[in-house]
Amino acid sequence: MRRLFSILPALAAMALVIVYSLQAVELGKVHAQLDQREQHQKELATRSPRNVHHGKTVASHRKNMTQVSSGGDSNGNQQVGSFTSSSSNAVRAKVAAFLKEMQQRLQNDPAVRRLAHAQTAKMVNKDYADLFKYLKISPADADKLSQLLQGKYNLDVDLFLDLSNSGYNNAQRQALIRDAREARFRIEEQIAAILGTEDYTTYLDYVDTIPQRRELAGYKDKLFAAGIDLTWDQEDKLIRAMRENSQRGVTEEENPLLAEIGHLLPEERVGKATPEDIYLEQMKVQHERLLADAKSVLTDDQYRLLQDYVTDQEKSSKLWADLMPSNETESNDRATVKVGGSQGTPAQPVSVIAATAAQVTWGDDAGGSSAKIYKTDGNTLGIHAEVSSGWGSGITFWPTGSAQNDDGSVNASGAQEIVARIKAPAGVTLRFGLLESGSGWSGAPDFTGAAGADGEAFRHEGIQTQDGWQTYTIPLSQLKLNGGYGNQKGNRTIDVQAIKGIEILIPGGQPNADLEIDSVRLQ
Repeated sequence: MRRLFSILPALAAMALVIVYSLQAVELGKVHAQLDQREQHQKELATRSPRNVHHGKTVASHRKNMTQVSSGGDSNGNQQVGSFTSSSSNAVRAKVAAFLKEMQQRLQNDPAVRRLAHAQTAKMVNKDYADLFKYLKISPADADKLSQLLQGKYNLDVDLFLDLSNSGYNNAQRQALIRDAREARFRIEEQIAAILGTEDYTTYLDYVDTIPQRRELAGYKDKLFAAGIDLTWDQEDKLIRAMRENSQRGVTEEENPLLAEIGHLLPEERVGKATPEDIYLEQMKVQHERLLADAKSVLTDDQYRLLQDYVTDQEKSSKLWADLMPSNETESNDRATVKVGGSQGTPAQPVSVIAATAAQVTWGDDAGGSSAKIYKTDGNTLGIHAEVSSGWGSGITFWPTGSAQNDDGSVNASGAQEIVARIKAPAGVTLRFGLLESGSGWSGAPDFTGAAGADGEAFRHEGIQTQDGWQTYTIPLSQLKLNGGYGNQKGNRTIDVQAIKGIEILIPGGQPNADLEIDSVRLQ
């Protein structure tokens, strides 16, 4: 039996993919906040009329192409025997240590960038071979398109690696993001020029289904090994069904676990279900739908192999979830939090003017929550929050101040409270929070931040809004550790000398809400 961690190069590639894919999600959110090039969209739409019918343009579609996926071969999952509790913990420790080492190498080792680019080339060749064949692209054009696609994906690889460099300030980081966006847009124009209007529309539709095609790749390998073919029509029907199922999401009726904890915030789910538990249950529902749809598409032999394939996928995913390092706090007591930094009032309050500040929205997309922002006539930031289902949605502002750390976080030493001026209807629950430098996904291998911060995140229990414009004051001493994000094993101290973000959460399970935010500050 081959051991999962005995081959260092394979593990290095795996760690690279994991660390990058997690960070790429955050980068994708950053890209979504940049100014939209509306005029350029119209010009491209004019050149490609069918794109208008489908509601697609290069600019509107590009966000789906900015995240580098693992591109892994689903059939390449290695089988590993069952682990005892002690051996499983030992493997988790190895995974955590290796991921931390790889994250450090991502920032400092040029060989890692070369490895990432090599993986991108393999991914593009695998992902787009069927499209080139279907469109009957000439070898010369296929080579040009492959180079362009590799270049586009590598822009995001390089952007992530560059943004990992703590030597850049906020202005330099924004310039890197803008430059990458412009370069990506120019590449997309060249792709459109090579393909022409009709084939470019087909390309856009194909790109939308790449996640499903990757998921199906392992099944096709199983068929090939058994000497069974899958026609293009069969594959297309399966992929369309998979895409439709993924867009539908998973309902509470289909997943009893969601019915039990669907409206709970991630930190409130601790002890009830892990994110991996929820993911595995959702995967089972998606697989059940796929098998139901596939009955009318596949032959008996094809269907039997699909059943075997989805079973193998669930087993492999469960194994990987069991091996992922745990960051869960050993205590359920999240209330004991200290406010760090020097006492007294900051030399200059850390302020956020909502309408012009850098920010990112987020929410429980799978559960039906979302937040849409817009600039109001009164030069404030409007938010429409869909929160009647799921655990909610919110917004994180990146504060600015005269005392800025190397990683872009701000020094708010002396701050004792969050003060926000917000317009809302009466009775909306809002929860304010802070993110320290170094904070990120709770399963991240490292939370080292600037100025001694250890990557924790904190959140208030919540306030009830009053009607109209009001000023809300939240003492930092009332914040608790956020159990669903950031370092769960930190110093339980709000490291105000390195604050990365100020967040406002609109929890789920309440009516949809429309808010206006004028300003938020730490003082």
